[in-house]
Amino acid sequence: MASPVSDTIYIKADKNTEVTKPDVTLGDVLKIECANPSVLSRVKTLKLLKFHHKDNKKQNRTAVSILKVIACIHEVYPNVEVQNEGEQDFIVTLEEQKTPGGFVHWTKVITVDPTPMEVEMRLYENDIQTTLLETYSRKEKELDVGNANRSGNSGT
Repeated sequence: MASPVSDTIYIKADKNTEVTKPDVTLGDVLKIECANPSVLSRVKTLKLLKFHHKDNKKQNRTAVSILKVIACIHEVYPNVEVQNEGEQDFIVTLEEQKTPGGFVHWTKVITVDPTPMEVEMRLYENDIQTTLLETYSRKEKELDVGNANRSGNSGT
């Protein structure tokens, strides 16, 4: 007989998330909510993947299945219920930290209507992300449960 569910964790992933460090935790790529603050803080620190370089080729992008995220949570909290409120598959991109300082950063943050070109660029980015997810999935290189990438390392 299975143990009763102790807590519910709500997770939400965007289609494409950028990180600035190679060791990626669930808190780096997901919005997470749980009524139990100790569970919430622990889940945010769970390791999802580590970017690494093979043969000096820079590996900076991978696709992740939400099932892999749920498996990571269940390794530590087998009795929690996980509710996904976001994407089924998402892309994690490692970006070098090149943030301009102070004033320049704030001027980029000011909320204005997008130009027609910015709208077209967003549509183009969405097409790229969809294509990447389909390609990773088709080549079985997506970080998912039940495949060779269970160790948490991304690979191409």
